[in-house]
Amino acid sequence: MMLRRCLPFDIRLSSAAFRVRRAMIAAIVVPGLCGSCVHARTLCSSKGASFWLCGMHATDPGFPKYPRLPVLQCRGYQPRQA
Repeated sequence: MMLRRCLPFDIRLSSAAFRVRRAMIAAIVVPGLCGSCVHARTLCSSKGASFWLCGMHATDPGFPKYPRLPVLQCRGYQPRQA
């Protein structure tokens, strides 16, 4: 499921600047619950596609590895601490 394009990787950016750049792009997509879940993270492919990965899939195959967005309800949802 391709959601958006990641910005091209720029080796001149520091790792902190690159993380900030990725976070700005992640804000474009409305992932529903995944956007604030401790188990979710975004991945960028080498071709520029971006995906939301559900970490719950590693311990329970009943969870989709790449859920369809927006996720409106999930039994594994745990909000991130502020």
